[in-house]
Amino acid sequence: MSGLEDRQVSRLIDHRLAALMVVAFVSTLGEFLVVALLPFYAERYGATPLEVGALVSAFALASMATAPLWGRLADRRGRRPALLLGLVVSAAGYLLFGLAQSLELLLLARLVHGVGGGTVPVVFAYIADSVTGERRAEGIGWVTAVTSSAAMIGPAVGGLAGQLHPAGAGAVAAAFSLAAAVFARFWLPESRPRREGEQAEETRYSILAAVGRVAVQPLRPLNLLIWIYAAGQIGMAGMIAIIGLYLGRRFGVDESSIGLFFFYLGGLSIAFRVFALGPAVRRFGEVRVLRAGAVSFGVGLIAIPFATGLWTLGAAIFLVPLGTSLLFPCTTSQVSKRAPGSGVVGQVLGVQQAYGNGSKIAAPLVAAYMFQALSPEAPFVAIGAILIVAAAMSARLPADPAG
Repeated sequence: MSGLEDRQVSRLIDHRLAALMVVAFVSTLGEFLVVALLPFYAERYGATPLEVGALVSAFALASMATAPLWGRLADRRGRRPALLLGLVVSAAGYLLFGLAQSLELLLLARLVHGVGGGTVPVVFAYIADSVTGERRAEGIGWVTAVTSSAAMIGPAVGGLAGQLHPAGAGAVAAAFSLAAAVFARFWLPESRPRREGEQAEETRYSILAAVGRVAVQPLRPLNLLIWIYAAGQIGMAGMIAIIGLYLGRRFGVDESSIGLFFFYLGGLSIAFRVFALGPAVRRFGEVRVLRAGAVSFGVGLIAIPFATGLWTLGAAIFLVPLGTSLLFPCTTSQVSKRAPGSGVVGQVLGVQQAYGNGSKIAAPLVAAYMFQALSPEAPFVAIGAILIVAAAMSARLPADPAG
């Protein structure tokens, strides 16, 4: 390929990723706009802490059940139609959230939103179609950096919208989701032209069988990558569930200052994904980088209980976004490259997301139990150890495929 053709392909890739980043930013902004207000809306209708937890988990449960199906739809009908439908379903969930007058309707809204949010594997499949080789993990890093920035902004927008009108947050979130759908309809090109032979691949691929193979054959390279990804989600979900309680007990952090912690975490995550991930992958390869990410994440979690002040706490927490920024994009890129055929990439990524969402359901419950029954430090050490084991198991992975 000539230099001119290389530059043309590069511009096409950058155009696709830029359009996808706009869609991801707007849709994620709506998601976190609503999530920040969920506990307060639930308490308004008499929810107990356990019921609030159930409402939070309902999203992950619905996403876990539907993510492989969204992947199948994207493989069969195209990435863009699946994304458009997911955004419209999410908008319906947001509107229902804004109009809900009972816990039952809030639960239904979370389930509907979870179905729409199950399109995460479609986003990753779009990137896999558009970016090959060592740039794929970098592309995933760029898109997830954008969603991290939206997660930082969303709660503030939601708080303002909720003050203006009880249904304001839901309405604004729905408007963001529909705006993303309109943008995708006109400016996001389809990334996956159908190729000869792919229909046969889709017919042979069974989602249920794939889910079972991950469980019973965990050491196969593709399945091991999915388990490593699930371990990372255990770390993230478990930490988020208890970090506020822990910082409150050890350092006097309260609801007025906890936002600074998440701003620090989110800001570092964006910086690492934009500036560190790409150079690291180009120099060391995705497998080594994801291994380093798992180690950094695990060591950071284990170090948190040993922090004696805000400076040492900041140093320990520094390792957490460094680890997640290296671990998640590289793991997802590797999963997409090791799919058993180009016609089932979306479905394989859907299976990965199903295991990740399962971790998001279980990890907060287990971490909270350990925090209460054992000690506030115990869950950090236990989750960190899981990530160190995951890093050790990654040594069984063969060299990066060319994908």
